[in-house]
Parts: sequence; structure tokens; C-alpha cells
Amino acid sequence: MLNQIDLSQKSVMDVQLITKTRTYCNQLFNQSRCSNFPFHNWEHTREVVANSEKIARAEHIDAKDLEPLIIAAYFHDVGQIEGMEAHEKSSCDHVSQFLDIYHYPAEEIEKIKNIILATIMPQKPHTLLQKIICDADLAHLGKTCFESKNNKLRNEWALYNGKNFTDKEWITLNIKFLDCHQFHTEYAKSHYGQQKELNRKALHDHLKNVSE
Repeated sequence: MLNQIDLSQKSVMDVQLITKTRTYCNQLFNQSRCSNFPFHNWEHTREVVANSEKIARAEHIDAKDLEPLIIAAYFHDVGQIEGMEAHEKSSCDHVSQFLDIYHYPAEEIEKIKNIILATIMPQKPHTLLQKIICDADLAHLGKTCFESKNNKLRNEWALYNGKNFTDKEWITLNIKFLDCHQFHTEYAKSHYGQQKELNRKALHDHLKNVSE
């Protein structure tokens, strides 16, 4: 959303294109199966855009790099409209088709696609922009909303991907995920790291109270 983007940078960033990107992705989400998703829905995308912009500012990203980052954030989960598996590649196909209409530079499209592909699990970002979107995508791991977001993801997997877990299985899976996960930017490490550890501790506490 435009109020999530620093409009003082509009002399470099194409705000009109960002508006068209937002509108296009909003329609894709709300006119597809994703409109009913508990987790990978339009709300999640808006949050990733906002997180990306916030982290980018803290990491002193140049204005010229903000545009591809924001476009990638809007498109990063669009592939979910076809299916969960390999949705990042599908997202790349969608962003290429969209940007080709506006004659967007081919090298910039490749940059955006690589930013999106960096969100594939396990995350292995290389550039700072890739690190930013990875941290923006999983920022909830280090927030107080972690439990509610995690429950939404569990419901989504059960309803739409046929993945059902017992309480013990789900908690164990998430403990392993948090154990392996690491934030990549200095901002995320300093702002999300402590709460992430509290969330991990809470999972271990829950695990003690569930039956087989």
C-alpha cells in the first residue's frame, strides 16, 4: 500500500507502477483460492511489503533498489493461487508477465525474480535485498503475534494442502524450524531476535504439556 512506502523517494521510485502492482496483486489474491486462506492471503502480502520497507530503511537501502524490493514483496506469494509447491517459481512467471507489459528492463526483472526465489525454504539469500525480503516474510517468528499466525498456517495446511498434525507433531515441527532459522539483516536480528527466543521457549513449554 502506498502508505507503507516512503513517498519522499518517488523521484526515483515509480509510484504509479507500484500502485498498479498493488492493484494487480490484490485482484489475484482476492479472486482466487487465496481469498480464503487463513495465512497466505492479501493481509500477509501487505505485511511483507510493510516489513520490507521498514527493514530497507533501517538498512539504508538506496531509493533505486526500493522499487524492485517492493514489487518482489507484492508478488512473492502470488504463485500460491496455483498451489503451494514451487509457488515461488510461479510467482516469478507472474511478475515477468506483468512487468513485460510496462517494458520493464529485463535485468531488473531478473533481479526481482531472484529476490522472490530467495524466499524458498530453507532460505539462502545472497544480496542485501534478498536478505531483507526473507526477514520480512518471516518477521512473525520474532513477534508477539507468532502463536496466532502459526495457528493460521496450521489451519491453512490442513484445509488446503492436506497436511494434518497432532499437537505434538506441530509443536515439534515448529521448534525444529525455529532452531534452523536465522534472521539475516542487522535490523531483524536486533528487533525480532529476542522475541523469537521467547516464542521458541513458549513452544518448548507447550510441548511439555501435550500428550503423545
